[in-house]
Parts: sequence; C-alpha cells; structure tokens
Amino acid sequence: MASRNNAVLVVALLLVSVAAQADYYRYITDEGQTVVVGQLNSEAIRLGYEQLSDKGQVIKVVERSKSNEEKARLRAEQLRAEQQQAWDKSLLLKYSTVEDIEASAVRALREIDVRLGILRSNRSVLKTQLNSEQAKAADIERRSQQVPEDLQLRIKNLAIELDTTKETIARHQREKLELQSSYKRDAVRFAELKSITELRNTYHQN
Repeated sequence: MASRNNAVLVVALLLVSVAAQADYYRYITDEGQTVVVGQLNSEAIRLGYEQLSDKGQVIKVVERSKSNEEKARLRAEQLRAEQQQAWDKSLLLKYSTVEDIEASAVRALREIDVRLGILRSNRSVLKTQLNSEQAKAADIERRSQQVPEDLQLRIKNLAIELDTTKETIARHQREKLELQSSYKRDAVRFAELKSITELRNTYHQN
C-alpha cells in the first residue's frame, strides 16, 4: 500500500514539475490587446506569437501566418530576384565593357536593318505586280467582260502576300525598338554592376 502511495506521489510531483516548466504563448489580438495563453490556438498562429518560458523569457518568436495573396506576392518577388540574378550573371559572363554591349547592339540592329531592306524591296515588287494585275482586271471590266478566274486568283494571292509582308515589316520594326531598349537596359545595368564591384574591391583593399 505504501509503495502504491509513493508511486502516486511521484506521478503527482512529475505533473507539477511539467506544469511548472510549461511554456506560454503571448500574442496581440486584432484589437491590440496582449494575450497570454498556455496552449497555442488558431488566433495566435494566424497573428504570430512569442513563446515564453515559465519565467516569462522569450524563447522563440514566430511570425504571423501569411495570406494567399502575401504568399503569391512573395513568390513573385522571389522569382523576380532570381531572374535579376540570372540576368546579372549573364551580363558579366557575356561582356567585359559597356563598349562590348554597344558593339553587339550595332551588329544585331544591322542584321534587322538588312532584313527590313529585303522586305521593303519585296513589298515594292509586290505592290507593282498587284497594281499591274488590278489594272488588267479593271481594263477587262471596262470592256464589260468577265475577269478570268486565274487573274482573280493572282490578285488575291498577291494581296495576301503583300499584307503578310507588311505585317512582317511591322514586326521587325517592333523587334528593332525592343532590341534597342534591351541593349540600353543591359548597358545601364552592366555599368551599375561594375560600379558595385569596384566599390567592393576598394572597400576590401582598405
């Protein structure tokens, strides 16, 4: 009987010891009130909390849980940072000076200009051919005759080809503008990266 009582006493003492060592959780409600609880609840997890020892010392600080919108924004920011880092690395590997970037831009833009020159020449030829075929059709109609189907088809195909060529020219012109802007951004960013590198080197030397 005495042994059983001793066992009960040991268990009771252990429970008291555990209770004495139990941690508490402190958080601030939406209304600005500070609350201390002995067990974590959903509100504390949502708002963020401090884990306290039995003596009131802060053991750990846990930030509030983030909303789906905040998580999405953080992911987007992380993605932008990764893309920026990849871009910076690419610039430093690809070029040695701003002049290298400018020379690369000149070459790339010259290639587009060559393509534009060919396309504009094709456009001029197509216009001439289309005008000639349309003039033939108009002359036939003035004589109150039926325009042959093969002539109608040639006019249709030439018009389609001319429109396609115009669209291609417009696309290349947009590409040229985008390329100019891209190389300009590259040059500005490269100069920034070089300045940062020089500042770091100067700092470490001092």
